[in-house]
Formats: sequence, C-alpha cells, structure tokens
Amino acid sequence: MEQEYHVLELTISCESTYLRLLVGPNSMGESYSALYPSWGFVTTSDSISLNWRIKINDESLILIGPESWMADGFWERYYDGEPKARKIFEIELNKILDGQ
Repeated sequence: MEQEYHVLELTISCESTYLRLLVGPNSMGESYSALYPSWGFVTTSDSISLNWRIKINDESLILIGPESWMADGFWERYYDGEPKARKIFEIELNKILDGQ
C-alpha cells in the first residue's frame, strides 16, 4: 500500500539526500518525525513551504527546512523532550501542514 508523507526538511550531503518525514503521532499523541534516505520515495508535489530556508552547516551539509530547526542542537533538544524545542517544532510543523 502506498503511503503519502509530508516532507518537513531535506538534508543533502555528497553521498545522499535525506528527508525528514512526519511519520505520525507517538503513543502519547504527539507528532514526531524521522530521517529517511530519499531513494525510497517518489515526489508527488513540487511545492515548497514558505517557512523553508537553505543553510550549509559546519559539516558541509546542505539543510533545507525551517530556519529554527537548523539551530545548533535543536534536534537533540527536541528529542530530549525540551518543552521550548517541542513548541518550536509544532509551530513550524503547523506552518508546513497548512501550506504556509
């Protein structure tokens, strides 16, 4: 069965491209995401969220997604359960899902 996912951000390296996908609510009903290699997916839309930006980080990775998610340590704080990071995630997620 084919499943459609929202791409929340892209990470591009010399070797591969990864997609951060919204994979669903966890057992507590919270939205969560995960990175997957792009080769396993087909693009069905070429629109880009208005809140996406482009950044080249210190590891020469190209990041395309919400600027606030590109802050150093954001994903570590998010997965550690920091309330401020979780709130930032939800705000940017809602912008993407609402087509802003």
